Amino acid sequence: MRALERAALLVVSRRTRPREEAEALAARLGRRHHVASATIALLPGELRSALTEEALPLEAVRSKAILAVAGIADPRSFALQLERAGALVELAAFPDHHRFDRGDVRRLVERAHGADFCVCTQKDAVKLRLLWPRDAPALWYVSMRCEVESGTEALEAILARALALRHQ
Repeated sequence: MRALERAALLVVSRRTRPREEAEALAARLGRRHHVASATIALLPGELRSALTEEALPLEAVRSKAILAVAGIADPRSFALQLERAGALVELAAFPDHHRFDRGDVRRLVERAHGADFCVCTQKDAVKLRLLWPRDAPALWYVSMRCEVESGTEALEAILARALALRHQ
């Protein structure tokens, strides 16, 4: 909360919570700390191969058994996004910022043999692609897209200001 005292803009992001909750939180905190606010939704995009960047529509997971790998603050939200896309999800949750090692990868590969897809977060794909065996089941990640839901003007103004400073 101390960071809000020096913030130029407060951005509340959401994955699975209702839009109204995010907007109410942004408004409440923005008023309390006298800072402009915006809300964004982080939405799943498409499936991408962590090793080749091949792409598939997210609908490819519908009715498929998925091993979902997530080392983020709220792994369940990632699993929920896949479930909402129609997947049958088994979650392999790790702590936020987890440093995957060869033992983690070996165990994940063993579990992935029983799934139609092994899907991780985009953040985890960066770490796992370096360790993932080429002969293992394919490792996919879900690309993310960002949708601004409120505060577009404030967000555009702060971005324009940052870009102007960059070119000085």
